[in-house]
Amino acid sequence: MSWLTVASCLHIGANEARVDLVKRWLERAKKLRAQIALIGDVPDVGCFSGTAHQGSTWENYETPEEQMEEAVELLKPYTKQIACILTGNHEERIRKATSIRPNKRVAAELGLSKAYRDTHATLEFGGKRVFVAHGAGRSDFTNVLKGWEGLDVIALGHTHTLSQDRVRRRSKAGVRDVALVRCGTFLMEPRYGRLALFPPNPIGAAWIRVTGDGVRVDLGVEPNE
Repeated sequence: MSWLTVASCLHIGANEARVDLVKRWLERAKKLRAQIALIGDVPDVGCFSGTAHQGSTWENYETPEEQMEEAVELLKPYTKQIACILTGNHEERIRKATSIRPNKRVAAELGLSKAYRDTHATLEFGGKRVFVAHGAGRSDFTNVLKGWEGLDVIALGHTHTLSQDRVRRRSKAGVRDVALVRCGTFLMEPRYGRLALFPPNPIGAAWIRVTGDGVRVDLGVEPNE
């Protein structure tokens, strides 16, 4: 049996980040020898951005540099399992303001420069093809299905939701089922969400395994074994 776990939106440095649960998730991945995909918003890197500070979220307990250092220390014991590290919209704000790519630096410090991808990656896993990206909104899955063929799983983040669905698609190889997965967050009820009256979000990541019956997806801090 093969395992892949995909996490989005750790938001290390944010006041409401559940780093304790990130550690629990990583330890479970270690025990299962799961590949790990980090698909953006690893550090929160809240900063002033935009005209008149539009979109400012500076409510962090660490500076962006300290957040990158914490991410490196947190991930260091698991480097052999990390398949990719992607950029999210929070890291993109820093890149636009300073040209610094936080997750590229984190990957380099971990000795994983080749695992860094700026926008998306396709992972070969247990004989299946898994497309991973941070995502942007409701049209994400439609856009990927239009632009890529031969995928077995599309795993995206950004929306802070944990969900899965399946669709059937035709390709040159025939008809195949494609799992559509939103990979959650480790940020628990941030202040901006409470102000906007958003409902409480679940905490956790996606756990994907290949079995004799195909692809199975579990959602949460730990999988249902």
